[in-house]
Amino acid sequence: GLADSVDPDRDGDGMSNSEELANHSDPDDSASINYAPTDLNSTTALTIIENRPTNTIVGQFSAADQESPDNLRFALVSGQGDTGNALFSLDANGTLVSAVIFDFENNASSYSIRVRVSDQHGYKMEGNFSISLLDLNEAPTDLNTTAPLQVLENQPAGTLVGQFTAYDPDIPSTLSYRIDLSLIHISEPT
Repeated sequence: GLADSVDPDRDGDGMSNSEELANHSDPDDSASINYAPTDLNSTTALTIIENRPTNTIVGQFSAADQESPDNLRFALVSGQGDTGNALFSLDANGTLVSAVIFDFENNASSYSIRVRVSDQHGYKMEGNFSISLLDLNEAPTDLNTTAPLQVLENQPAGTLVGQFTAYDPDIPSTLSYRIDLSLIHISEPT
């Protein structure tokens, strides 16, 4: 705030003496003003695709600080909106990575983290951010038949030969089957 008769501004820089002391500035030096970092943001949308290994980069944080060249440091911190903090790691330079392997079919699709940026004098800003888990279309597995595939000779077209089953981790899903005729081998009885 502005200086007033109760809290003067000795150096005339627009910050009261008590504000300067609280912000680690010198109230007698107009060039020593320290402001808190501002504009804490992610440089891209915060998303992660399921089944990626731990330490997969999720995003990069940035912030502004009026006093260049203040050294900004980033960290995950406790507080409102920190429910997903344990699932991620944030280095001091602002790079956010996964700390676990996520599975879209078995995990939540959105996570909340709380990030703090602080300058070299300890002045800080905090914000909450949401991370979206994206579904990867996974290939079906466990292709099997319910019984051996066989048919007696001279059966009419459309005769049931057998049934196929498979598992698709992307439930709900509809599986379709196709027979590759180039792989079929008909053996003569011996």
